[in-house]
Amino acid sequence: EFESRPAGSPLGAMSLAVACATVLRGPEKFLAAYSRASRRAPLAVAFGTCYAKGSAADVVTQLYEGTEWANLNWKRNVTFALFSGVYLGIGQHFVYNVWFQRWLGAGSDWITVGKKVAADSFIHTPLMYLPLYFVHKAVCEGKSPVAGLRRYAKEGPETLVAYWRMWPAFHAMNFAFTPIECRIGAIAGFSFLWLMVLSFLSHRGGVEAVPLPTEVDLVCALGAQQAAAY
Repeated sequence: EFESRPAGSPLGAMSLAVACATVLRGPEKFLAAYSRASRRAPLAVAFGTCYAKGSAADVVTQLYEGTEWANLNWKRNVTFALFSGVYLGIGQHFVYNVWFQRWLGAGSDWITVGKKVAADSFIHTPLMYLPLYFVHKAVCEGKSPVAGLRRYAKEGPETLVAYWRMWPAFHAMNFAFTPIECRIGAIAGFSFLWLMVLSFLSHRGGVEAVPLPTEVDLVCALGAQQAAAY
């Protein structure tokens, strides 16, 4: 049957076009459904999206570190996923979609976008996001919040450099072109890579019985220089 409809024939070309359109409508329908759900329940969708992303990112990181599936550290995984869902989902919904819109403007012109990118890079991330992450991790390990802040004081500069290399350009595109109800989802997709870097950096040497790789570029070449210093 396929031989009787060569790709170069009008019928073959039409069949190929229909097949491609069918495949492409799948993601389109998913994005439309995600957008509707996000408008109806932004906090629930943000939490669920980022919890799943954080859990998946940490699983991939542990597997890259050499841990077998049966020996995955699920306590570490849930800790990381909860932080991802609560802060990166719900918290950043308020930061990017509420406060930035209210304080820096709702427009998508490049001046407004630039203000939002600068506020994220030099205020939100170094003063809110990363300190909260290190405090959260320290408390979950049975340490004091002060111990987490001390670790951030030591490791923060390298982590910030990795962040600045990845995120400002993405945020500029996200603030300029992504509908507001899809921004947290877009951030979640891009940050899958970033969270693997952060999880690896923050847990390096902190997980028992895990043979760490000698080449940290297995996790992310972008974070190799920073991770090697840890």
